[in-house]
Amino acid sequence: MERLTFEGNFCDIAQCRELPCPYNGACSQRKVWERLKAYEDTGLTPEEVDTLKKDWSYLCTVVGECGGLDRVKELAEADKDGRVVVLPCKVGDTVYWVHSTVITECRVHRIQMNRNGLYICLKSTMSHGAFRVDLCLGKNVFLTREEAEKALNEGRDDNG
Repeated sequence: MERLTFEGNFCDIAQCRELPCPYNGACSQRKVWERLKAYEDTGLTPEEVDTLKKDWSYLCTVVGECGGLDRVKELAEADKDGRVVVLPCKVGDTVYWVHSTVITECRVHRIQMNRNGLYICLKSTMSHGAFRVDLCLGKNVFLTREEAEKALNEGRDDNG
């Protein structure tokens, strides 16, 4: 973006020094010029300012929903230390388990961690039994039916 202002004193540029300033240097033209200069000094375009405003508003909302700035700092430290796990789903979500040539719609019943890793416990929406599979999303457990059908079809293609 082309600058409209430049370094220097507004009164010198406007040649006000030759006349006695009735505003004692506080005229509205000088205020506009100084404000525009401060904005141009940021190097941001109007579009970038709009984006920043939206991002800042969103960030403030997220921080508030996460429990405030102290909580966000705590989570950031835990993440930095490798103590944060972001789960791809939550208890109660619907997932699709592909086994043999069947897609079974299931609900996430429980997510647990043991010495062998992270496990997801599923409950079929068709039967009353619950079963546990390791967290193998993208291999035989999928978040959408479309993904499960695609994997099932690819498995058929691989097997002839």
